[in-house]
Amino acid sequence: MGGKDFDHAVEAGDYHSGDTMKREDRGPCSEVKREEGSSSVKVEDTESDLDSEGTFKVENHEDTIKAEEPEKRIKFYEIEDKVKDTPEVVIKKETMATEEVVQSRLTHIHHHSHPVDLDTATLDTTATREFLSRTFGGDAFSTFPRIAPAWLAKHGMNDFAYPNLTHNPHAPWRPGAPGLFFALTRISERERTLRIIVGLRPKAWQYIGQYVLVLVPQLSKEEWLAQSEGFKQTWINYAFHHDRAKEVRVRIHYQKQEHREPLEDELAQAIGSRNKYQATREEIRRSYDVGEQRIYVWCMKCVDYDVNFQMQIAEKLRQGQPQRGQASPRRSKRKRT
Repeated sequence: MGGKDFDHAVEAGDYHSGDTMKREDRGPCSEVKREEGSSSVKVEDTESDLDSEGTFKVENHEDTIKAEEPEKRIKFYEIEDKVKDTPEVVIKKETMATEEVVQSRLTHIHHHSHPVDLDTATLDTTATREFLSRTFGGDAFSTFPRIAPAWLAKHGMNDFAYPNLTHNPHAPWRPGAPGLFFALTRISERERTLRIIVGLRPKAWQYIGQYVLVLVPQLSKEEWLAQSEGFKQTWINYAFHHDRAKEVRVRIHYQKQEHREPLEDELAQAIGSRNKYQATREEIRRSYDVGEQRIYVWCMKCVDYDVNFQMQIAEKLRQGQPQRGQASPRRSKRKRT
């Protein structure tokens, strides 16, 4: 698929200001609770309001999947019976990919984690999107918000990215940890390091680190078919109703009407037209079932952590700078590696 800029991304979900979600995007999800003094989590059924949009590409490891030694494998989420009463992370369980998909992609970055040297209270501080928008610029709903020149001149940062766990449950939720990002389309060809701020739960976004995004193999037809129905429906529904998924529907239209992929100029013209290129959910499902469309995957590799940036957020909150929604340092005492 053709390259585009970050702000034209297509990630499942549609984040709205105030951390609310469209009715058709709502559904059962999971609370992931971390035991005090531990990095393990527990998954429980619940509901969530969090949502977002976006995707990105940086490095390209698309062609091969290297074999990994069994002893190097790690569980992306460990389950513990004893957990704290207050949830820290909310994950929509049915959107999670299979463990085989997760492990095979993370081998490309060797499950790399980046050490973070910062006190727990500051490290675990979260904030609302509205607070972050008022403090650093950009809108409060895009995954890759545009930063106005006045804001850029003020702080010099133009690398913000806001994935969330509701529709990308394998994004990193611990600072410095590895993760995965899934999206409907392949977009930017620019190589960049992004300032990742992850939506952990409604009205709680945490700075996780500076990440390089590594494009790895798309889901194969067989991998797609092996995913849960909830995973499939997440992407089918998004491709069906969202304007930013128009490229997918255009490609389905050409496969159906012309029995071929659109040329680059045809694709660009169709996307820019007023025609919405409607496709039924059944047509969208079939296109993925037979392998005509495929889900894109990126590894998220932490390469740095901006301590001063997180300290600035924590200090402004300690000073009582107003923000919509609740945001406070989380009280876990996790070990840092």
